[in-house]
Amino acid sequence: MCDRGASSRNGRRGQLSLSVVEAAVGLLVVLAAATTFVVGLPEAESEEATLTVLAEDGLDVLDATPPDGDGTSRLTALARDRSGFVRERSHTDDQLRALYPDRVRYRLATPHGVVGDPLPPRGPVGRAMRESVGGRVTLWVWFR
Repeated sequence: MCDRGASSRNGRRGQLSLSVVEAAVGLLVVLAAATTFVVGLPEAESEEATLTVLAEDGLDVLDATPPDGDGTSRLTALARDRSGFVRERSHTDDQLRALYPDRVRYRLATPHGVVGDPLPPRGPVGRAMRESVGGRVTLWVWFR
């Protein structure tokens, strides 16, 4: 018969002391913390990527907004011709100012004119472009 608690080699059962287990766990925690400092944490999304998303969202909103005059959207009315741009310019500026937080600035360029602030001389800028009936519309967005 076999004794349940005995090992097959010498009949004695071995145990690790609790302090050895605690030391091993502590060592693993210290190594994990040290590895985090050496390797570093993953970098947060860049400002430029965030701004690009804001610019794309701005064009999506303009493309989904019906124009004051003719056209399928405010975006197409801005790009189609000069009279559409003049008619939609003020509403577009108001809409983008309401869409973005106070610290966000923008510049929307169409073949017929520009809405918004001058581009900053330096710093991260997000950009989105959309081809429309009258040409390309570009929206730049940056933090003030």
